Amino acid sequence: MRLIKIVLLITFNYSFSQEFDVSEFKINNSEILIEEVSAIGLDSEDNIYIYHRGKNPLIKVSKNGELLKVFNDQIFPNSHGLKIDKYDKIWTTDLNTNMVTKLDKYGEVDMVIGKKNRPGTWLVSPQDLNGFTDYKSMPLFNKPADIAFDSKDNIYIADGYGNNRIVKFSPEGDYILEWGTYGKKDGEFHLPHGITIDDDDLIYVADRENSRIQIFNSNGKYLKKWEGIGYPYGLKYHDNFIYMTDARNEKIKKIDLDGNIMWEFGSPGREIGEFGWAHGIDISKDGSIYITEILNWRIQKISIKNENY
Repeated sequence: MRLIKIVLLITFNYSFSQEFDVSEFKINNSEILIEEVSAIGLDSEDNIYIYHRGKNPLIKVSKNGELLKVFNDQIFPNSHGLKIDKYDKIWTTDLNTNMVTKLDKYGEVDMVIGKKNRPGTWLVSPQDLNGFTDYKSMPLFNKPADIAFDSKDNIYIADGYGNNRIVKFSPEGDYILEWGTYGKKDGEFHLPHGITIDDDDLIYVADRENSRIQIFNSNGKYLKKWEGIGYPYGLKYHDNFIYMTDARNEKIKKIDLDGNIMWEFGSPGREIGEFGWAHGIDISKDGSIYITEILNWRIQKISIKNENY
């Protein structure tokens, strides 16, 4: 495993030094080839779930790269978003099937929201169903991008590519509310691509093509926006900061909860410490950052040293 060390001196309204150890994370199995890696998730034991657009699109490996499980490859024809919830359940979005799928650690399907291969925009409240209760199997999404969970286990879907909205469901998958439409105004979206939630249940949405992050409360009320941050793709809340991938500029950014960029790291390329369409992100218990790349077909691990402000 090749490891490089990068030291940055960054100056905004303040100065600090930042040291990164960067390496390519590899799977210790020559029969497994990962291709366009769209997303990554870590469970409570820091096992790593890799979601990519090739054969065996969802795999589980240990933090040392040992292959632990290969999941059913018929479920995920065009992988996009992946999150592991606090119960170690696996949640995925797929752009072709237009479904959100919940799996247990053995790969058994616990829940599906959306109708396979049927894009849709229609959502209804329970009182409008006229006794029909299986609406989770209706055409609900149009290329859903990402998933997040609040402190009450409610589910938030970034229904990004086609519908430009956020949809909230109960832990059981019952529809609660939705907000957003196509546009540039506050509360509107042009491809909500990533979503993450902080300890106060504030919702951070990567409004990708509007080049901003919008923040809402859990009822969908618009609160504020962060502009001038690049093009947000993946978002991860961790330890009172938001971490973001910017695939257009091939940067990884750390942002405080006031919207200030604390540091940014990366450039286009194929070398270690460079990125080719940095897309997904997750963070381990020790603070190591895992970044997936669509173009370079790989995962890079970034360990932060001497973080002094």
